[in-house]
Amino acid sequence: MASISATTYGEGVYPPSDDTFLLVDALEQDLAAFSSGVGNESAEAAAKKSKLISSPLPLDGRDVASVVEVGSGSGFVSASASVLLPGAYVVGTDLSQRACLATRATLAAHAESCSGRSDVLGTESLLGLRPGAPFDVVLVNPPYVPTSSEELRESLSTLRERGGAAVPETEGAAFTLTWAGGLDGVEMTVAMLEAGLRALAAAGGRLYLIVVQENQPEELARRAQDVWRGVWADRGRRPPRLAWAVAVQTRASNELLSVLRFVSTELEEEEEAVTEF
Repeated sequence: MASISATTYGEGVYPPSDDTFLLVDALEQDLAAFSSGVGNESAEAAAKKSKLISSPLPLDGRDVASVVEVGSGSGFVSASASVLLPGAYVVGTDLSQRACLATRATLAAHAESCSGRSDVLGTESLLGLRPGAPFDVVLVNPPYVPTSSEELRESLSTLRERGGAAVPETEGAAFTLTWAGGLDGVEMTVAMLEAGLRALAAAGGRLYLIVVQENQPEELARRAQDVWRGVWADRGRRPPRLAWAVAVQTRASNELLSVLRFVSTELEEEEEAVTEF
């Protein structure tokens, strides 16, 4: 894993946890698969010992010019991506200013090894980013714990009213939004997934999404396909194919954590298999 030795987080900021590390694992294993050579049996064998469900999909880091993390929290994932992809422009976004400050501090703490081009944007999902500027890699670790919709809406409303400001009045709401996912734990996931798909590069773009089994991953994948078709219908164009698979999976405490990997491909490419749960 990328060497991130100093991570900043305080009250109301999600600390690096098992899901955080798994998201980085998914990206790192695809990069390692390319470095080891496509079809290299030793690389696949090593990957399968490391929570791999599907075969790794090799990723050439030299082809990655831009990365965005939706909901950056402590900044561990953004900093890891910046270390793993030193040639890429890396952006972390978060509605909570507490999280934005933490992400900025974590990136600064690893300035020597991180990409020299990184930024942090205080916004909900990807609002405010310039339309038409796609990202090659999108990383999403949403709040996925099933809760009531009311609890989620109240916390969102509190942060929205104060622009996510790091003031005492928003501390509780900021903490709640680190884990509360609404009905079936997918209300925030769907919103962040849709934002990520809208920002995904048309050819070769990858989106890595953390889910738990309670989120009904197969249904989320189907919804992602619907969103993808809608995105391209809005653009008046036929959509590239969006393939998905379970990249990595592990059990942490009482949760079965998975990373879904979505990849946009050219229309004629039909090689990437869909993985069933």
